[in-house]
Amino acid sequence: MKSLGRTGIGIGVLAACLLVAELAIQGLGTTTAPAEARHASDGPADATVFQAAAEPAAALLGTVAVLDVTAVMNEMPELRETRAAIQADFQRAQAQFQKRQQELVQRRQELQEKSASDSSVREEMEKLGRELEQFQAEIQLQQRELLAREGKALMEAYARLNAAVGDYCKEHGITLVLRSTGRPVSAANPQEVLAYVNREVVWSQDSLDITPAIKSIMIGNDSRP
Repeated sequence: MKSLGRTGIGIGVLAACLLVAELAIQGLGTTTAPAEARHASDGPADATVFQAAAEPAAALLGTVAVLDVTAVMNEMPELRETRAAIQADFQRAQAQFQKRQQELVQRRQELQEKSASDSSVREEMEKLGRELEQFQAEIQLQQRELLAREGKALMEAYARLNAAVGDYCKEHGITLVLRSTGRPVSAANPQEVLAYVNREVVWSQDSLDITPAIKSIMIGNDSRP
């Protein structure tokens, strides 16, 4: 699903209009040409050429649709299930890390209360320092793994969405789909508000919105057993 942008449409329409204008000039001839020659050029063949040249411009203007990609992906059952599993794993890992962190902090406090001149205390402090470094590395590794899982799930879901949109557009003669953004659920969420304000499509007719149709397709294509 490629968002070609408004520039592509404008160039196509402009080229078609220039071609129509050129054909019209050729059909009318110069102002110094005899009237008979001008009337002879206004035949059925010229009318057919004029109509054929104008049809591409009309087709381009009539086959545009808009789609709220985020709204559709948020309703895809497989993606929602994967996200829920990732969130559950994150919460479990967070609880384990917090418990271990408290244990390490408590050990450090106990060692700090002892004499720093004691060699065994120094060894324990050094050992604790290595454990803290390892603990931080484990947290970072866990975060990367969770982000990688979520990224993979998003890419797979988007690939399924892109294929469904392609099939739908081919079936309904749509040649261009622009990304749209629905109104934010909460005005207190700055990210949602910013995405809505910076949306690519400022306004469009409701009839151009294929979000409900694509959402229905993606929910119906749920491949879970």
